[in-house]
Amino acid sequence: MIVWPYPYKSKDLVYNFSGSATAGAITKWFRDTMGEKEVAAQKAGGDNAYVALGKEAHDIPVGSEGLVVLPYFMGERAPVWNSDAKGTIFGLSLVHTKGHLFHAFQEAVCYALRHSMEATGRDLGDYVVIAGGVTNSPDWVQMFADVTGYAVRTPIDNAEANLGDVMLAGLGTGILNVEDVQKWQVLGDKIEPDPKKHEAYNKFYKLYRQLYGDLEGDMHTLTQITKESEKLLAKDTQNV
Repeated sequence: MIVWPYPYKSKDLVYNFSGSATAGAITKWFRDTMGEKEVAAQKAGGDNAYVALGKEAHDIPVGSEGLVVLPYFMGERAPVWNSDAKGTIFGLSLVHTKGHLFHAFQEAVCYALRHSMEATGRDLGDYVVIAGGVTNSPDWVQMFADVTGYAVRTPIDNAEANLGDVMLAGLGTGILNVEDVQKWQVLGDKIEPDPKKHEAYNKFYKLYRQLYGDLEGDMHTLTQITKESEKLLAKDTQNV
């Protein structure tokens, strides 16, 4: 995980966060490239496109019936630190639908978080906190718990950054003190993992980790030959 100091008592306090390069970005990519029907329905007054895609994925089982996605669509930061890492969809067959794919994309982000958590080599406590757009999907939040095996808590209000600004401003000006802030009810109740689903996810997660190890060299090769091809074609264009 990436370690940052807290703005408050920065010499003494730090926090860890998963620095995956793509989380919301790959679901946005999915919506924009494969969710044209859902986007059009939203514009016509229907469900939000993400909500509609989530409904299509709702009944898909653990492991998306044999799909594993590596979510490295812009390289990857923590914990692999590889700008050449590539997005990969493994296991596609004719039985898979858009719902399967969206479900597998959601699982991929959960796998990335678990990988980052395990890379710390530490017990992270009783729960992890997840914030941002993912918290709008109860199914996805539950999936994070099931994949990681940790209980998950999310902010009650979707204003975590703004709320942090208020806290810091209050502490900095003396209007608030730490005891005041600690009394604020910021996080919701714990969402506990499903033990059976966690056990099933352990096998898919193991394959997720293995796939990256198997493909890492090919990812570097693909970056290299792509650059070489672009240079070669650029020279041909100049010669013409």
